[in-house]
Amino acid sequence: MKRKTLSVLLVLCMCLMLFPVTAFAADPEFHTGDIAVINGIIDAHQELGWVKAPEDGSYVPSVWDYYITWSETGTPTGKRVEKLDFKYLGLSETLDVSGLTALTELYCFGNELKGLNLNNLPALQKLDCNNNILSGTLDVSGLTALTELDCSINKLIKLNVNGLLNLNKLYCFANQLSGTLDVSGLTNLQGLNCNGNELKGLNLSNLPAIQTLNCYDNELSGTLDVSGLTALTELDCSINKLTTLNVNGLLNLNELFCWDNQLSGTLDLSGLTNLQALNCENNELDELNLSGLTNLQRLYCSENGLKRFINLNDLTALQELECYENELSGTLDVSNLMPLTYLDCKNNKLTKLNVSGLTNLQILYCSDNCLKGLINLSDLTALQELECYENELSGTLDVSGLKNLEILYCDENQLTGLILDKVAPYEYIYADYNYMSDISDVKGTEVPWDGDYFRFYPQYCFVSFTAEQTGGIKDTADSTGIVLNFDKDVDELNEDNYVTVTDSTGSVTLGDSNERSFSFETGSVTTGNLSGSGKTWLIELTEVLREGEVSVRISDYDGSEFAYQFSGNPQTVTVYKAIPACTVSYDPAGGRWEDGSTDPKIVTARVGEEITIEKAPVKDGYEFQYWEGSEYQPGDKYKVPAGGHTFTAVWTKTSGTDPTGTNSSKTDPTESGVKMTQQPPAWTKSSNEPASFTSSAEFKDFLYVKVDGEIVDESNYDVKEGSTIVTFKVSYLETLSVGKHSVEIVSASGSGHGTISAHGTIEIKAQVVPQPEQVAQSSNSTTKSNDTMPKTGENSGYYPWLALLLLSASGLIFLVRRKRISQETDK
Repeated sequence: MKRKTLSVLLVLCMCLMLFPVTAFAADPEFHTGDIAVINGIIDAHQELGWVKAPEDGSYVPSVWDYYITWSETGTPTGKRVEKLDFKYLGLSETLDVSGLTALTELYCFGNELKGLNLNNLPALQKLDCNNNILSGTLDVSGLTALTELDCSINKLIKLNVNGLLNLNKLYCFANQLSGTLDVSGLTNLQGLNCNGNELKGLNLSNLPAIQTLNCYDNELSGTLDVSGLTALTELDCSINKLTTLNVNGLLNLNELFCWDNQLSGTLDLSGLTNLQALNCENNELDELNLSGLTNLQRLYCSENGLKRFINLNDLTALQELECYENELSGTLDVSNLMPLTYLDCKNNKLTKLNVSGLTNLQILYCSDNCLKGLINLSDLTALQELECYENELSGTLDVSGLKNLEILYCDENQLTGLILDKVAPYEYIYADYNYMSDISDVKGTEVPWDGDYFRFYPQYCFVSFTAEQTGGIKDTADSTGIVLNFDKDVDELNEDNYVTVTDSTGSVTLGDSNERSFSFETGSVTTGNLSGSGKTWLIELTEVLREGEVSVRISDYDGSEFAYQFSGNPQTVTVYKAIPACTVSYDPAGGRWEDGSTDPKIVTARVGEEITIEKAPVKDGYEFQYWEGSEYQPGDKYKVPAGGHTFTAVWTKTSGTDPTGTNSSKTDPTESGVKMTQQPPAWTKSSNEPASFTSSAEFKDFLYVKVDGEIVDESNYDVKEGSTIVTFKVSYLETLSVGKHSVEIVSASGSGHGTISAHGTIEIKAQVVPQPEQVAQSSNSTTKSNDTMPKTGENSGYYPWLALLLLSASGLIFLVRRKRISQETDK
């Protein structure tokens, strides 16, 4: 009986081995739908060179980890894609991310994409697709969760953001947008930057939260009324065609830039009590109403037609004032603006300037006005730069108390003396074209007058002489004329020399030493080579006259007698004498001077004067050899020939260090800082992709790039606009060691005072090696388990193994049982 039972069990086990078994797969680790989208991107963009993931969502290749962020916790359908970091990957054509319903952030800037498929992205909050070649219309109106959009630096002609009630930041600058940009009703919008387009209008209604509005460099015209944007703190509407600007009631406004428009009449800023910076340069304004602007720190209103300021004295916090090239006249009184550090009022019609008490003033530019007498500079103890040239200043200019003064330009005035400070660190002194006789008229310290950094000659000087009547009696004179005898020798009377003759009646006729007759009437010149008015007339000496005595003959226009009268005999008059000069120019031949300029530098010197050859300029990737015109080196002495001379820089190509030679720590007092607005988080060796950095500085001001503090040769990168984009070439990136490296984009500051820099970092990573064959080797156990892992609906060998176990047990029982029977039989 027992044997029959055992046999039945064995038969049942063998039968069980013949039945198929269905295996049920575990939940996928990664969402299969998201896997399909990413695999589709890899198929469409072979330039990526990525490995695709298995469709079942069991795992993803490690190379994905650099660019894709998954949700931290899984769902029954697997982890979801939340963030795509596809910047600077060389992507082209269209990027299709549709269907990634959990995606919240997409960064695909710095590629060459022509299109985006953004359908079915209900969770997307941040989209940055700047610096591509997107064109046509970008319609994101369906992305209702969107809070930040940056589509700048593309070729878009239209943008639809209607209904995006969650949007708080919109950047669409440097496109080709035209017509009117409608952002009305975006009640959460805080920042809008649409500069650098072709917009003719803006719909800004119902924007209660907007704080920053940048719409400069468009084609806006007529009136811009932003008075309803009460939360506004920054407005830049420069470089348009606006004729009127209404900013009334903007009590939160901190910065207003409206330069380079067509604004005219009065710009009323009264009541903007929080305004700190104002730039309205290059308009057609007559007046500025500055009433109540007690927090204003920087005011730039140059190149208008300004005739006056309304309540300038209210600006008690003002630190910087630029008002050059206007129509300001009379007195400019800034004496109560105690925080003032920078004042530029040149190129006006001012006759008086009051800067007394300004102990913080560091820079004063008041040249090319009609300032008379002297300026009280005694309180300006912090002054570093003084430019007061081309005025009518007279007497002795005393700067002896200005111990910080580095630059003094007081040329082209009527000064008869100059008193310098003994310890001031002078770098430049221009005192030429005044009325000083010689360098002994400059007191206080010894000056190395070199005709370059320190200029004294040429000078205009008064030379007294006597006029004696040699013919005629009382009110008449014959043609023998008047002899003018100098009280000192007169050298090289030649071009640009004048005799000043003052008569007491205003009616006289003068002739030169060759008896060419001249005639003038009271108040105006009727004929002849004469100039002047009233009783003072200038006779131009156009011939080289012998030293010592100059004869000027007086005769009537037709040779007959005429009436003249001197108040005494002899009569003392003066000669207004200038030493002849010519120009010496230095052509940098593509190089740059210390101030960043590339134009030839022109120096005025006297014929026969020995000058010092100019310092060498700099040029990226080149080394200065010599000044051509023989082979002159900086510092060599050179005697100026008649007609002047031009020196040209000669270069040889090489790698340089600092191509500007400027001190980057010195920044323009009118210039704001710059920053690195875009940079790659990392670069992987053998990725065969460039790496781009974007500085907010203007492209025109770009100078050079540093990596780890060293200048990078210009052959190792490309530079393009928007604002300044530097793209390192792959060949150069491969030379950098693994790890982090500092990147510095250096630009010239706006007005030439030093440099400004944007700083960033790039991390170089070792080559990632998941090639298709290598993935199988490095994941051997995973691969093998996948080879044998049952899929849903697949037959399994699990039950045959169970049957084999039962069979073995049965066999063991059978043997034990048989042994017992055998033992019982033996007994």
